[in-house]
This record gives sequence, structure tokens and C-alpha cells, in this order.
Amino acid sequence: NEQAFGVTALDLTRGGGLVGAGNANRFRSRGFEVGADLSGAVAAGDFISFGFTSTEGFDLDGLSVRLRVNDNGPSQIQGQISVDGGAFVNVGGPQATSTTAATYGFDLSGFTDVDDFQFRVVGLDAAADNGRLILTNTGALGGNSVLLVGEVPLPAAGGLLLLALSGAHLIRRRA
Repeated sequence: NEQAFGVTALDLTRGGGLVGAGNANRFRSRGFEVGADLSGAVAAGDFISFGFTSTEGFDLDGLSVRLRVNDNGPSQIQGQISVDGGAFVNVGGPQATSTTAATYGFDLSGFTDVDDFQFRVVGLDAAADNGRLILTNTGALGGNSVLLVGEVPLPAAGGLLLLALSGAHLIRRRA
């Protein structure tokens, strides 16, 4: 993966309430609170997160995450974003989950001139604590799991850049 100039990726991590569930080619998490609503799930650390810091501001457009759950996994997900160290706010949800791989989209077009970005996918209302949420591979991205599209107001020539955030994040630069 390539890294955009001036951008530092933050690792893909699990919240404190989750543990890994094996498998080398997927990011699996288990340990979700049974029946938790959004505030309970966040308090329990039932989320996965990733992000970036940058020396230049980005205007964000959207984010797509491809995932699935098992039968006991969260019945819904909620996207949340923190920009430039601010509080997390809800975006695009809650959305019902599927036991087959599905792409979940989040509109981030209201976030402009972003230097620091942290996104989390919160798992809600699991049927059992052994339920799993699995970030899956997306063939269109060559086996990577997350797509972030945005524009950065730089005077340099435009182009498509890849940003490695433990998945592929695409960022367009505006000339």
C-alpha cells in the first residue's frame, strides 16, 4: 500500500471490550455485550477503530466498510467519527448487519479540512458474547477492507493516492 504525503495511519484496533477471534486473512472480533444499546456498547468498548493524522486538511466524502457477523454477532452497527480531537458523533446508522459479507456506507461529506480523523464501527445488540463481527476482504480493493474517499486542498497536482490504515483508504487530492 502507498501512503499519502504528510499522512500517518492509525492502526486498526479493537475497543477494550473485544478480543481477536483468529483467522489470518480477516479482522475478527468477539466479546460484544449481549443486548447492548449504543451507549452501553461504547462504554463496554464494543467497537473497532482506525484513522489518520495529517499535516494537510482533508475534505471527506464517504467511507465504506465491508463486514459480516455470525449468528450471535451484533444485530446492528453504528458508525462514529471524531475529527481533530473532538467528541465522537454518529454517522450513517444504526444499520442492520448481515451474516453474509455486505458493504456499509457512511456519508462524511460534512467533514472538511480534517487533520486528525478517527472512525469507529460500534457493534450493538449481540445475541451472545461469543458473537463475531468480521471485517472482510473486498475483491475490488485487492483484498483490503476499508475505503475512504475525500479531497485534500493541496496546491500539488491531483491524483489518486492510497493510504494504508490496515486496509486501503483512497484519498483524492484537489489541484
